[in-house]
Amino acid sequence: MEESATVQFKINIPVALKDRLSEAADRSGRSLTSEIITRLQASLSLADDHGLDFTYESFEEMMLNIVISGTSELEDKVHDLQVEVAALRGAVSRR
Repeated sequence: MEESATVQFKINIPVALKDRLSEAADRSGRSLTSEIITRLQASLSLADDHGLDFTYESFEEMMLNIVISGTSELEDKVHDLQVEVAALRGAVSRR
């Protein structure tokens, strides 16, 4: 099949998802159909190029990794703030 050939494809999606896609299409200046096609092509490209799997389990694992890495960064920031607070308390008590 040629790349420019199209086929009509009817699907049922939740109203809230359709609304989100419509809003995204408005923001990007695309038709709803173009928005859906663009997003599907992007997700397939990500899967092909980076081995991403859009199953629930892979999404769950990805989110867990994000939370874990974010937690580590937050712990570092909390530690830095604790050091700063201790230094400020020391400066105030010396006055």
